[in-house]
Amino acid sequence: MAPGIVRLRVAGSHLADLMGMEVTGLPLSSFLMPDVREDARDAVERVFRDGVALHAGMEACRGLGRGVLSAHLLLLPLRSEGGRLDRALGGIVTHGQIGRVPRRFDSFAARHSDLELPAAPVAPVTPPLFPKSPALTGFAEAQSPFGPDPEAPRQSPAPYLRLVVSND
Repeated sequence: MAPGIVRLRVAGSHLADLMGMEVTGLPLSSFLMPDVREDARDAVERVFRDGVALHAGMEACRGLGRGVLSAHLLLLPLRSEGGRLDRALGGIVTHGQIGRVPRRFDSFAARHSDLELPAAPVAPVTPPLFPKSPALTGFAEAQSPFGPDPEAPRQSPAPYLRLVVSND
């Protein structure tokens, strides 16, 4: 979205339960209190700048109906088709009762770890659909082509409706 802002493209029901609303499309910073967002922004920018993994321990604000809730955030950088680090795969695991929502975290302790990322996009390796050697098929039956045989003579189409009468 912008420098230091990461938007959630896919979010599970647990994250929605934490906030008390659907969070898909919201920035990751919406889970944080304003005074720790700058620390989080710096940590997230390093993920995309240096290609490192982010591990962050977080503690939620406590109050009436809000007990102890801690969380761990993992954010892993991903390369796009163009080879740029502009995507990430992440997850949040919480420990404790959610309680009264929304639950936002007021502490953010970040730690980074190095990753070995490929320099360029790797072409996917796709196995052949039909193995050429019978040794590779094991106990499988012989494969038949999908759809009608293009060399078979055309038959007149079967009628769509059929009248069935029973006078019993």
